[in-house]
Amino acid sequence: MIVTIVQYIYYFLSHIPSKIIFKSEITIPKNLELKKPIIIISNHNSMLDPFLLTLLPFSIVRRLIPIYAPTSARYHKNIFITLLIRPMGSYPIKRWGWSFEDIFDKTLKDLEKGRTLLIFPEGRIAKRGEKIKAKSGFLFLASKFNTSILPIRLIKDKNKVSIKVLKEINKNHKINDKEANKIMKKLYNS
Repeated sequence: MIVTIVQYIYYFLSHIPSKIIFKSEITIPKNLELKKPIIIISNHNSMLDPFLLTLLPFSIVRRLIPIYAPTSARYHKNIFITLLIRPMGSYPIKRWGWSFEDIFDKTLKDLEKGRTLLIFPEGRIAKRGEKIKAKSGFLFLASKFNTSILPIRLIKDKNKVSIKVLKEINKNHKINDKEANKIMKKLYNS
């Protein structure tokens, strides 16, 4: 409940200023279903990436909120960063574990509750021009809970931001590692 309230407040306080600061170009396909649970996957080029989602129109955002984001545990070691990102839906995730269930314990519980997740499948911020293969964690989560996947391409270049929402991958469509890497190529090259 708190995460939902904080995300709505953040959206309404930052949407207009973000549109002023960043020249934004938003592309959204027609007829998005957005039935929860949804896993949003995106390329990760900047620490600002999760916050750039406030540039999306409210008609989309209201169907996604609350959004939870498993984040590297190292960001949660700094109390100031934790106080900023935890109320926004971020929580620490282990880098290594005995199994996917061990690594994704809280994430699995969020999907069971029908929540939206934001995942950057590369597992880290990519350097400009660097191509990183997608890690298979989001595939495990999508198949275990039969969730839809919403790929979003984020491109930030100085004060210009381009957000391209790609076609939603239906819950019933099973994807493998090869298809996941094709999706990641679209996130970087489309």
